[in-house]
Amino acid sequence: MKASGIKELVWEEIGNDLLKDGSAKKCLCWGGNFCDYLKRKLNLSLEIKLFRKDSPLPSRAGSYDLIIAWEVIPGDDDGTRLDSFYRLLKKGGEARVYGFYLHPTADDVVFWERKYRQASRGDSMDLPLPGAVSLTEITAQVGSTPFEHYVIRKHGIYYQALLIK
Repeated sequence: MKASGIKELVWEEIGNDLLKDGSAKKCLCWGGNFCDYLKRKLNLSLEIKLFRKDSPLPSRAGSYDLIIAWEVIPGDDDGTRLDSFYRLLKKGGEARVYGFYLHPTADDVVFWERKYRQASRGDSMDLPLPGAVSLTEITAQVGSTPFEHYVIRKHGIYYQALLIK
């Protein structure tokens, strides 16, 4: 299974969850192709400012309700990107960080392979998925940030770290 194809299926699921939520008014999206996909395919109804991985983040503190990002972890070993997300969020704002999970269960792999085949995209999944991280790595980076609350959720082959200011 090509990584780009499985990424698009995961991104579609993430986008559908964002559409259901609908509470954010101003959103920063970090991750280039991830953000392009969300805007192009899902016509999200929120104001999204796109940032590429190699672009500097904006400097206006407290200007976003929501930040969504793909493959931030592992990133900077010192967690400066997540610290920047904290600074950019309004009080009560959320950062939702996603990426591939390193240790999916066999049932999760079978589920996503079936989903991939049903979308007429191909064969089986090569593991580990590119950029996949362990729960230990996720917890270590998220736990060292200034966010008051956070929740880490495994969604089969990918994770969501929900960070609340």
